[in-house]
Amino acid sequence: MKNKLTERWKSDGLWKQKWETVMKCFLGENKFEKLDKSYYLENGYLDLRGFDFGQRVDFKEYSDKDYSELSLKSLGVIRGIDFVNVDFSYADFSGRSINNCKFNNCIFNYSNFRGILEQQCEFFNCNFYKGTFGGFLGCGESLYKNVIFDGVNMKDTWMNLPNFEDCIFENCKLKEVHFKGSHFRRVKFNGKVAEIVLQPKTEEPTSSIYYESKYERWNAVNPMMIDFSEAELMDIRVWGECDFSNVILPADGNGYIVFNVAKAKKVIEEFRDNNQTSEKFFNRLLKFGFYCAPQGTKVKILGLGDISLYMEEITDEEERQLALDNWMRLRDELLSKNLMTNKSNATWNH
Repeated sequence: MKNKLTERWKSDGLWKQKWETVMKCFLGENKFEKLDKSYYLENGYLDLRGFDFGQRVDFKEYSDKDYSELSLKSLGVIRGIDFVNVDFSYADFSGRSINNCKFNNCIFNYSNFRGILEQQCEFFNCNFYKGTFGGFLGCGESLYKNVIFDGVNMKDTWMNLPNFEDCIFENCKLKEVHFKGSHFRRVKFNGKVAEIVLQPKTEEPTSSIYYESKYERWNAVNPMMIDFSEAELMDIRVWGECDFSNVILPADGNGYIVFNVAKAKKVIEEFRDNNQTSEKFFNRLLKFGFYCAPQGTKVKILGLGDISLYMEEITDEEERQLALDNWMRLRDELLSKNLMTNKSNATWNH
């Protein structure tokens, strides 16, 4: 399917002509709304499946005409376009900048956004299935509303001021995703959620092009309305001030909000010193449970994965049972001292 949809743009004479027209639309010389019915699928979607607008696209593969001047004039940036009912399945936008665009009711199945720079865009009622991200999203404050990310590889994606509303992250690969300056309203994460950074508040240099218009937004710390009820949490790093009062924790009780990181660490250290247990286990708990939290971080999310990772490595049955028993005792102590909770007090509705 992918090869067929991709190759048609450069091997079929009719589709090569269409490629030139579409390319001019992307580069601002034509308008998508003026395209005739031959560009549309039976379901009414504009058919841009397999279109290649990647940074390394070779115009000579698609056309005998020289588009280098037009590309240079536009700097290859997709700018100020409203996309409505477009099927971008298997499309390649790798390495491109997408600025001030709106995507409404669009399909992104197996699309490639590796290395992109997305700035001040809006996505409404869009579905991303599989495919790849990576690069910078949300720069200058973007909006993702009623968007589904299903099975998307988002590894090494750096967010910068996006707003997520009524979105779902379903079984996505989120390793090293930095939700910098990200705000969440009614957002659900399903499946494994590991090695991410939550940072709602961010400061940018005064030289930033968004400095004056976005200063108050950078400093806003809104309650994170995130639903982790069906998620498995591990290594959730918290940078700076976070409000977890509206976070829904895993339904199995194996997710925890730590209210006072400094006091909790002291309790863990005292427990380790005063009880017969594995030094490695508690060192790992301190390392993974509170990993990479800057000085002054007050609130933390702790997942079962942070505790169970070392359990899986213990070969001695007695040592494993001892570590498990001690974790249960330590957990109860932290809960009883109101230093953490595994129950949600969220007040928002799905």
